[in-house]
Order: sequence, then C-alpha cells, then structure tokens
Amino acid sequence: RNTRVVRPAVLQRVEDVARELDLSVLSGDQRKAIRDALEGRDAVVSMPSGLPRAACFVIPSRLLTQPVLVVGPRPAILRELHDRLSQRRVPAIRYDSSLTDSANRQALDRIAAGGPLVVLTTATALIQDEALRALSRSGVALIAVDDAQVATAATDEFNPATTDLSRVFDRLGRPPVMALMGAAAPAARHEVVDALALRSPVHVEAPLLRKNVVLDVLDLRGEARQRALVQLVMSLRRPGVIFAPTAREVDSIYGSLTALRLPVHRYHPHMPPGDRVGEQLNFVLPGRRSIMVATSAFGTASGLVGVGEAALLDKAPQDFGLCFEKRDLRFVLHWSAPASLEQYLREISLAGRDGEESTCVLFHDGSDRARHEALLAQSRIPSRHLTHLAKALEVAAIDGRPRTLESLALSSGLSRKLTEILAAVLDDARLVNVDQGWLRVVVPAPALAAGAQRLASRLDRLRSQDGKRLTAISNYVDTVGCRVAALSRYFGDLGAPACGRCGGCKGSLVPGFDGDAALEGGHTRRTAAEAFSLGGADAFGMGVAEPCQGARPLTVKIADFRRGR
Repeated sequence: RNTRVVRPAVLQRVEDVARELDLSVLSGDQRKAIRDALEGRDAVVSMPSGLPRAACFVIPSRLLTQPVLVVGPRPAILRELHDRLSQRRVPAIRYDSSLTDSANRQALDRIAAGGPLVVLTTATALIQDEALRALSRSGVALIAVDDAQVATAATDEFNPATTDLSRVFDRLGRPPVMALMGAAAPAARHEVVDALALRSPVHVEAPLLRKNVVLDVLDLRGEARQRALVQLVMSLRRPGVIFAPTAREVDSIYGSLTALRLPVHRYHPHMPPGDRVGEQLNFVLPGRRSIMVATSAFGTASGLVGVGEAALLDKAPQDFGLCFEKRDLRFVLHWSAPASLEQYLREISLAGRDGEESTCVLFHDGSDRARHEALLAQSRIPSRHLTHLAKALEVAAIDGRPRTLESLALSSGLSRKLTEILAAVLDDARLVNVDQGWLRVVVPAPALAAGAQRLASRLDRLRSQDGKRLTAISNYVDTVGCRVAALSRYFGDLGAPACGRCGGCKGSLVPGFDGDAALEGGHTRRTAAEAFSLGGADAFGMGVAEPCQGARPLTVKIADFRRGR
C-alpha cells in the first residue's frame, strides 16, 4: 500500500483538533496512532477504552475528506459514543439494528453524501447491501474496528458477520484499517491481524498501567476483609469506586458506608433506571468527592464477551463503568476478584486519568474462584448438548419442514429453556432460522452437522480458556513481589522491572493489615461512642441492607474512622 506523507501543518492541526475536543494533551501513543491513520497505514492499537482511545479515529475524521467508518460490537456502546461526539459537535451518524427503519434510511442518505463524517455501525448492519452501497458512493478514508478481538475466534460471540469483515473491507476498496482493543497478550493481537487481514500493521501499545496508579492485593476474609475495606475508604482520598460482584453486596456496602455518614452512591441492575442515572450524575459532578459502589459493566461470567450475552451487554448501562470519563478517581477497590486479568485491568484503568496518584486494591480469598466457576458452569453451554440437538435436527434438515422448539425439546430429551438457548446459537451461526418459537434448518444436513461440530469445538476451547483466565487471576494474587511486573508478564512483557511503589514492593497499603495478624483480626481500637454493623444493623434508620451471604456482622467504631476529607 502506498502511504501518504503528513506535512507539519497537518500535525499542528491534529493538536488544534485535540484541544477542540477537550483533549488538551495527546499522549505519544495517541499521536502515533493518529499519524499512522493519516499516512494510510494499517495499525493495531492496544489502549484502554474510552474517549482517549476514540480520539485515535475521531481526530483523523476531522482532517480527512471522506467518512471514517467505525465498526463496534454492540449498538449500546455506539449509542454512548455517538452522544459524546454530538456533545463535542463532531459530525457523526449511527446505522444499526437498534434504530427505526426511517432513521436508518436517513442515515444512509447522509452517509452517501460523503464528506468529513464518523459513521458508527455494527458488523451485522455493515454487511447489508444498502450500507455497502451508501459507503461505496461516499468512499471510506479509514476503518476503525473497536473491540477488535470480537472479530476473532478467541471470543464467544457466534456472529458470522464479524468473520466477514475482511471481505467487506475488500468491497470498500481496502482503506486503512485501525484495529482498536484493550490490553491483550501477543497471541490475541496476532489473531486480530489474521482475522482482519491487516497488511504489515503498525503496533501501537499504550503503557499497561499509568505510572501514577498504585496496586495492592489483600488476601483477607470475614471480619478482617470488612475492616480493611472500611480502613481503606476512610484513609484514601476521594472520589473513588468500589466494585462488588452482586447487587446484594453493593447494597450491603452502600448501607454500611451510609451509616458512617460518608458521601456514597450506588449503581446496579436492580435499581430503577432513573435512580441509576441520578446516582451517576451526582457522582460525576465536578469537584464532587464521593464514593460509588457498583456492579461492573465490564464483568461477564468469563471476564470477556460471553455466549448469549450480547443482548445483556446492549443493556450495559444497568451496570457501571462503560463510557465513564471522570478523570479524578483516587481509588478503585474490588470487593472480590473478577474473572480475568483483562477485566481487572479495564476496571482499574478508570483510576488516575488526571495524572495524580491513585490506589487500586483487590480483595481476594479462595471462594472467589469457586464463585466464578459456578457462574461459568451456569452460563457455558456443554458442547455435547449442541451436538445432541444438531443430531435431532437431521430429519428437519432433510425434509425442510419447520419444527417447534417444544417438539425439538421432546425429541432431543433436552429442556425447553436449553433447547431455546442452543437454537439461538445455531441461529447466530446461520445454520437455522428461529422465528416465534419455530425453527427451520437453512443449510443441508452435512453442513448442519459440520457447523455444529465447529461450534462445539469452540465451546470446548472457551471452557479451556475460562480455566486459564481463572488460574491467571490466582497466580496474580499469589505473586510474591511486584504487582505491576506480574500483570506485565501476563500480557507478554516478560522483562518488566519492579515498579517500587505497589503493595508487593513496599508492603501492604492498609495500615495494620499485614500477614497473619490481618487474618486473625487483631488490631487496636479506641473507645467509641457510636458503632455500626458492616453486615446489617440499621444504625441510623437508613435501611442498611442485609449481610452478604456468608459474612459475619462486624462492629466498627465510627469515632475511629470519621475524618473530614
């Protein structure tokens, strides 16, 4: 591919556009990704999600004369990005299945008109002939594939549209392609290059972790774990976020911190939508130094995009963190370990975006892995069930007659719910068509059997990957020494030096909680005038939630911890 020479005046314009977008200081990695795009090079950009990563294609869109096409995995994420670009007066248009037919027709007309524009769409919408015709008329200056790992077989989304992207890019004249993704191991990046057929791509890798972020891991349980959380919250600067795995645990921690009369908010799927919006708006107010206790929008059973979870992820605003741009978070605490280091890194990347010191502490005990294994056992489809249903569909493939899901459940011996889940997987893979409880096989019987076998093999691979990710989390928390170096090794940097600042390098970040003494729960407490139970009691009539399952009530003296901050 012939590359273009970028003149100094254009590079100065890049800086001007960044200031217009409130990105006053571009990092060297952002500048490199933007310059590669303007020069017409393919690139793999590993960078935390959010507006700084989006800037790598948004800024070129203001300088190029044809549209920049952005392919995202989910309409919900595109909707959030579209809103943020509209606030900054960046010309942008959405085209995806969540819009009405009338809105999509208007979008196609605007796309066909061409000019500087950001076109936000999904792989499923992009492969439609109408979209390709409109883009062919306008021309495409740059293609950005966000969360590019979903285009590979390494993920669990059985969406054939993602595997067709390379052919679609050919139909559009093979403009430069920018594959954007979070931190990933080298093998994952190579898989993205192959899946998108990138040509001699430039690799742009942002630092794994900001230098101003300090890490620690506390292997605590019971009362010691609860006391450590309170000590951290009372001693660390605010604002901050506490991630908990369930709505019940969010409510319990929220109630306990409310009883301490701390400024605290909560966010989880069981809250009314209006309450969630109000809590987030209050939390992100400039100068607001409060605490958000929330379930994570980045958390799936596997720590990655999961089987059958695409619809749930389209409702991601029910959980907290996506498109969150508050720059002055001083801490991110995890009440329990997530399912993968990929997810953990994405969540702690919210901290310290303003460059000031921030603290990230992961609480962990042996029950965390058992919890994730139980969730995975529920969410993962055993490959033998998929093969079994495909065999039951052989007759339907031969005679071409539709079957009801109820009759398939009876003939296969599977439950009605499991049959429906399996049918959806086969439908996503375009082997069958499911409509209002009826299933019709749309490929010949041999193709159905071969396709089902491929899907079963992927399911087996995913189960193996689940175990490896959980083991990686266990290895990380058991590491003796630098936490940053341990994270770097997992993501392929085997020679990363010790940071000299984390809990592994300098000792625990929680005063009085080191080693066996923490587990025994021994530390000095002064006489107190007030107390509350971290697990339960309605100390101030605030409706404190019931204790987390398996947790013992803990009395904490308010006089010990109350500080004006």
